[in-house]
Amino acid sequence: MKQKSKRISRFGITAMTIAMIVAVVATSVFAAYLKNSVEVNNTFIPADSVTPEIIEKFEEFDNTVKKDLYFKVGLTEYPVYVRVAIVYTWQNESGIVYFSKPTEATPIFDNENEIIGYNGDYTISLNTGATDDWVLRDDGFYYFKSPVESNGKTSVLINECRQVNAAPIEGYTLSVEVIVQTVQAVGSTDTPDNSPGIDAWKNAWGIS
Repeated sequence: MKQKSKRISRFGITAMTIAMIVAVVATSVFAAYLKNSVEVNNTFIPADSVTPEIIEKFEEFDNTVKKDLYFKVGLTEYPVYVRVAIVYTWQNESGIVYFSKPTEATPIFDNENEIIGYNGDYTISLNTGATDDWVLRDDGFYYFKSPVESNGKTSVLINECRQVNAAPIEGYTLSVEVIVQTVQAVGSTDTPDNSPGIDAWKNAWGIS
C-alpha cells in the first residue's frame, strides 16, 4: 500500500505542533479502524511514492492572501485519489501558535446591503458545492472525487483565503496549513472468508 502525505504553511512558519497533533490523531483513528476491521490482504500494485505538488498563487503586495490552490501529481504507474485537510491557526514570526483558534467570518452589511465589516477572522472560498469536484466528508477531509492520473492535476480547491480581522494578540497573523494525502486508486482487499473484497483505498482511509 502506498499512501503519502505532504503539508505546507504559507501564512507564516509551519505549525509543527499542530502538524504533530494532526498526525497523532490520524494515526489513532486509523489504528482504531484497523482494530475493528476484519483481516485483509492488500493487492496494491508496488510503485514509486507519490507526493503531490501544491500549486498556489498569492495576491500582489499581500502574501497573506492564498489563491487558486490545487495539486499536481508526478509521474506514476497508477492513478491516485487525493484528500486534503486545512488547519487554521494564529502564529507569530517564531512559529509559536496562539491558543485561540481563528474562526471563519461572516459579512456585516449596512442598510444599503454593502459590506462594512466581518464577524470572524478569515474568509475562504472553496470549490465544494454539489456540482464541484471536491467534497467535504464528516472526517474533516476534502476529497477530490475523481482519480488523478500520472502527471495529472486536480481542479482548484481554494479559490481564495483572506484574513479580514486582526489577531486577538499583537504580533500574530493567520496561518493556513494544507495537509495533502494520496493513496493508490487501484487494488482491492480480500477477506479470510473469501467474501467480496473492497477497494483498497477505501480500506486505507476508513471509508465505507
